[in-house]
Amino acid sequence: MTTRRRILRTAAATVIAAGLVAGSVAIAATGTPRIDIEPLALTTNPEPSAVVTACSGPLLALGRDQSDASLLTDAEAPDTVAGTLRAAGEVTQSQLAAPDVTDGAGPTVFEVAPVGRSRIDAAAAQSRTVNADDLRGFAASGCAAPRMESWVAAGSAATGAADLLLISNPGDVAATADITVYTVEGETSPVAGRAIVIPPRTQRVVPVAALAIGEESPVLKVTATSAPLLVSVQASITRTLVPGGLDVASVTATPHETLTIPGVVVGRSSSTEAGDAPTVLRLLSPDSEADVLVDVQRVGGGSTDGSVSSAAEVHLAPGQPLELELGALDPGTYVVRLVSTVPVTGAVRTSTGSTDSDDFGWVSAADALGDSTMVAVARGPGAMLTLTADEGADATVQLIADEGAGATEELVIPASGAVQVDVAGGEVYEIVTVSGNVRGAVSYYGEGALASYPVTPGAATSEAMTVYPQ
Repeated sequence: MTTRRRILRTAAATVIAAGLVAGSVAIAATGTPRIDIEPLALTTNPEPSAVVTACSGPLLALGRDQSDASLLTDAEAPDTVAGTLRAAGEVTQSQLAAPDVTDGAGPTVFEVAPVGRSRIDAAAAQSRTVNADDLRGFAASGCAAPRMESWVAAGSAATGAADLLLISNPGDVAATADITVYTVEGETSPVAGRAIVIPPRTQRVVPVAALAIGEESPVLKVTATSAPLLVSVQASITRTLVPGGLDVASVTATPHETLTIPGVVVGRSSSTEAGDAPTVLRLLSPDSEADVLVDVQRVGGGSTDGSVSSAAEVHLAPGQPLELELGALDPGTYVVRLVSTVPVTGAVRTSTGSTDSDDFGWVSAADALGDSTMVAVARGPGAMLTLTADEGADATVQLIADEGAGATEELVIPASGAVQVDVAGGEVYEIVTVSGNVRGAVSYYGEGALASYPVTPGAATSEAMTVYPQ
């Protein structure tokens, strides 16, 4: 009896084991059942913070202190225009420290506190006019939000140039700046541009000659760590002891396959004469070879339909800036469009070409505007606003004067075209994009005066964030 039970138990165990093996084989053959579980995600709008708009500050002069020719001093205080969207929000104004400038006043920073859960956009711009033995000309620049990465396709370290790289930290956290310089030798990382500490609420000044001595057409990339930075270049030139103009150049667009440079003002025929060519495009492909199509459009009669005044094709070697003369251009305002096989960046240099009162200006590539953008128009001669539309479709904008309390003008911009309107210096405008992709620039032209700065997208939008709880 006992023996029989053992036999039955053994047989049962064998059957069960066989069943388990068969089940495993079946699962292996058909595949393990898969259950996809979406991670828990929460979408939230961050608590709004103040909008920070920083300016480049006074014009600076080198060598005015006879006791030390290497010292920098303030040469001309800026005339500043600032405002907020429909005069809303509480605006606070402060000055950054300027330890590299003897008794320097420092740049101005505007901060606008949010109203409820809404950020309030702000705009500011500055202009300066100086007529001295060592500096002469007109400069206008827009104030903007700081960035973690900034590109400047302007300036020079050639003989006669006294160009300065201005790096401002308007925040409350120390930042570090690393400067990459692109020259005819390619990409470099100069010792003078490594790990520059920018204390909170401070502006530092680095001579361009310390970064690329003797280089005529450098392109600079400033990479920030820990906090965003505002970057610009003060450019000036002296020829045989006579000052030949100045400018404060804004950052240009980050490298992209398509770029638009609006508001290029040509004051006279661009035929090459003794000295610098009046209208020159500086181009860079940072990483690889590029073939670039350059289209130059004239904005005639207040608008252009996208027809090309002139075109050229250029080949770029990686990491080496190239300067292209844009040829004989009649006086007027132009838009330069670039289409490249790989990401490129660049800017245009123009000149008044007047031998008795010469001035020049750098025109940077512009980013696309958002739904609502504030633009401050600095005081200066012949102020104009140029707006462009990307290819593919017409764009429509509303230009609202006097911070929303004035007249509204609706403008239709043809696809791949541009419009130009007169604007009043000292005023703040709102640009409402109704449709299309729009870019813009404010430019100036007068006797011995030439300047331009891009319209920067509004900083008031707080994008929603997706949070994944652990």
